[in-house]
Amino acid sequence: MTKKIGIVTVLRSYNYGARLQGYAMCMLFQDMGFDAELVNLSYPKRYVKYCVGRVISPSASFKEWLLKYPVSARMMRFTRQKIKKSPLLVTGSTNKMVQFVNKQHYDAVVCGSDEIWRSTNREFAPPSIYFLPPEIQAKRLAFAPSANGTHIFSEKEREWVNNSLSGFSDICVRDTMTQRKIEDLTGISYRMVFDPTLAVDFPETALPKCLDKSKKKKICFIFGRPDNGLPRHLAEQLQHEDYELYSIFTCVRGTKFLPVSPEQFACVFQKFDLVFTNFFHGVIFSLKNGTPAFGIDTFEKYTDAKSKVEDLLERLGFSDLFYSFVGTSPEAAEQDLIKAAKEILSGQKKYDFSQSLAAARTAVEDNMKIAGTIINED
Repeated sequence: MTKKIGIVTVLRSYNYGARLQGYAMCMLFQDMGFDAELVNLSYPKRYVKYCVGRVISPSASFKEWLLKYPVSARMMRFTRQKIKKSPLLVTGSTNKMVQFVNKQHYDAVVCGSDEIWRSTNREFAPPSIYFLPPEIQAKRLAFAPSANGTHIFSEKEREWVNNSLSGFSDICVRDTMTQRKIEDLTGISYRMVFDPTLAVDFPETALPKCLDKSKKKKICFIFGRPDNGLPRHLAEQLQHEDYELYSIFTCVRGTKFLPVSPEQFACVFQKFDLVFTNFFHGVIFSLKNGTPAFGIDTFEKYTDAKSKVEDLLERLGFSDLFYSFVGTSPEAAEQDLIKAAKEILSGQKKYDFSQSLAAARTAVEDNMKIAGTIINED
């Protein structure tokens, strides 16, 4: 009989990476012969926030809201049409979520991959469904969750998390920060694995026609807030050159905004010559499409900690593509970044990502085989 797997992750988030990693997790388990689906759980605030299409902060302009609303609609359509899900439960009660999960009669429940162990607000803080409470009546596994951030667990939270994780059948985490945080909690150094999107071949789809209208070098900006005004400053310095400037996710002054769907996000970077981004999956999909991407930190929470973007590029062997704008002189860092960008755009510096990405894919697949073997054990 085919084993049934429920995947617990953040399903409703205005974020390309969240949608695509959820899709990737389902596909990887389905490709191994499992009946896999995302567990369709949501906290009330998140459900209302994202299902009504509130795609930007209240401080954003009406023009930006109009530009980005189609993106929200396309993300929701992707989730509805492309990702297999359980029935929906909206509740703020972890106990009710556990009862709901048990009613689905899963053989295994897997948490990951995403920032589901960050515990920065009530939704994620223990005891939460994202740590798969011991009351779940199925094998419990963690595949590539992240605790991105510097949150410190209280003693009560530490005790609860340690007790919950001790009953897991297998755990592998997505980044160094998470590995260290969980080791501090449990005394165990769990395996690290790359993001599951690195092991999935996403289907090609039609891309915006404007990207084929000229042969000029094309640059893309993908930033989430706060961005410290960096993308605008970079665009101002580059718009006087003979380049075409585009932005995805957040509108950047001086660029053409592309309201791409998640399917397009997975392959649109093949049309660019260079990408600037503070998005984890912005880096991943740029490199997967063979396009150099500068992974940039603009978040203060990384002042004393290695970010997931820095960790990713370091493990792939491309640390020179990482730039931090936290705790540094922004003017000097911007000039260094512009100089490095022009070296790439002029052809002075070239990259071959194929071997590193192949190794990352193999690592994901090997860890999936471990998870599959554990799930199939009686």
